[in-house]
Amino acid sequence: MVQQFLKPDWRKIVLATFLMIISLPGYPPYYRGGGIPLPYFTSGKCPIIGPNLPSCAIRFIPVNLVLDIIILYLLSCLIFWIYDKVRKKS
Repeated sequence: MVQQFLKPDWRKIVLATFLMIISLPGYPPYYRGGGIPLPYFTSGKCPIIGPNLPSCAIRFIPVNLVLDIIILYLLSCLIFWIYDKVRKKS
């Protein structure tokens, strides 16, 4: 049962990739971080210098990126597991 739940197929991979893409950070002048559910890009307070150019150090946290990928893949597995259960009942 668990193996079937976690077994990759194209639907789960596409949904996880889509969720990852929409969680990518943008780059507005008030940039504070990016990544959902865990921030894998973070920065401190960004003072504005010049015409809307942020001046702040941005840190990349690879552990959070890996955890994000795992969490989003598990979420896509759960979504398709529920979808398949509902579809079988109908």
